[in-house]
Amino acid sequence: MDLQSRTGYIGTSMPRKEDRRLLLGQGQYIADLTLPGMLHAAFVRSNVPHARIKSVDLSRAAAVPGVRFVMSGIELAKELPPELERVHPLSRVWRETIPHKIFQPREPVLAWDKVRHVGEAVAVVVADTPYLAEDAAELVEVDYDLLPPVVDPEAAMRPDSPLLHDRYGTNTLVEFSIAKGDTDQAFARAPRTLKRRIYHHRYGAVPMECRGVAAAYDSRADAVTIWSSTQVVHRVRGEAALILGLPEARVRLEENFVKAKADYQKTIAELTELCQFARKNGIMALEAKAKAHHDPFTRKGLTLVVDGIDPAMLLSIMETELESFEEHSKIPIPVLESAGAYAPTIGIIGAVLGLIHVMENLDDPSKLGSGIAVAFVATIYGLVIANVICLPLGSKLKQRVTAMVHEKNMILQGLVALQNGENPHFLGQRLRAFLAESSHGKEGAH
Repeated sequence: MDLQSRTGYIGTSMPRKEDRRLLLGQGQYIADLTLPGMLHAAFVRSNVPHARIKSVDLSRAAAVPGVRFVMSGIELAKELPPELERVHPLSRVWRETIPHKIFQPREPVLAWDKVRHVGEAVAVVVADTPYLAEDAAELVEVDYDLLPPVVDPEAAMRPDSPLLHDRYGTNTLVEFSIAKGDTDQAFARAPRTLKRRIYHHRYGAVPMECRGVAAAYDSRADAVTIWSSTQVVHRVRGEAALILGLPEARVRLEENFVKAKADYQKTIAELTELCQFARKNGIMALEAKAKAHHDPFTRKGLTLVVDGIDPAMLLSIMETELESFEEHSKIPIPVLESAGAYAPTIGIIGAVLGLIHVMENLDDPSKLGSGIAVAFVATIYGLVIANVICLPLGSKLKQRVTAMVHEKNMILQGLVALQNGENPHFLGQRLRAFLAESSHGKEGAH
């Protein structure tokens, strides 16, 4: 019996699970979104790999009818001083025991001093339609002072190589050394050593839609909702909150292709009913409903509404409550992610020990099998623990926390609307905009 017959997977073309709704036109891309008063941005990107930016002329683009806003990286740097370093803290044990030199440059929103690769954004044009924005972007003139490109990683490490980040004095951004035992002596004693140079080809994804983003700002809540074609929703949310100067609780990120849960509709219906009830019977009539509500977050908010607290104070208190809830809910996530990150390393250590056993017994083939088995099984265990258990659980928990925070954000908007005596119908429409549903028979964002 061949391997394919025994496993049913290896060598078999497996049906994809994600295609059905895309083929039926039920998927949603960033380009499908239609938001009230939506404007479209196009970026002017570098056509050279390495150069200093001398000037950016936006005058012709700004004069195009339908263009609402233009800005270069030089102008943005004046309004929003760039964060030059990325903060990625290392553990105390790592810092104290492992010799290392790590630089973490942050890629600018728009390049302002120099460009470091072809395609780096140097200016943005905002217009009524995407076509107007793209046409106007082609009118932007950028004057570069060309610098030698850096295209080979080994050449980049030479002392005479052009520097991409001048302030570091080197192109080597990460350097550390981990050693255990006498490696030189182990190689000297080994009956056989092997040295190989391994090359890996360059590859790239070919998505149906490239990276895109849409955003809507709610001035009443001082909050922003972002729709993004990304797989790292928490990182995008954190970066956006940092740049915008907002608490993460006020930045909601909607990952495209994630359908809204049915419970969201139930939550919206409940909030509009409470709003209708309060308009008919008065705020004080909500006291009984507040005491009987099953959700502690909603119960506390309704109690504050009944107490007649100022809407701004209500928003502040409940946002603090929401931030505390989110931080507490996220506690297990880094534990699972760390376990997932270290599990393959543990597997590799087991594999190395198994291979050491093999090397020690090269003269006795009968003892090679156990060492090879240890190496294989250790590697498999590491991969399974990481990719079947820890990382999927961490990902699922992230999705769950995101969904719960999203729902509580809607609840918070409903509570503020209750306090302000907002029309239930308008409230329902506004809350549905949170869902970012597709335009096929859904009401989100309209």
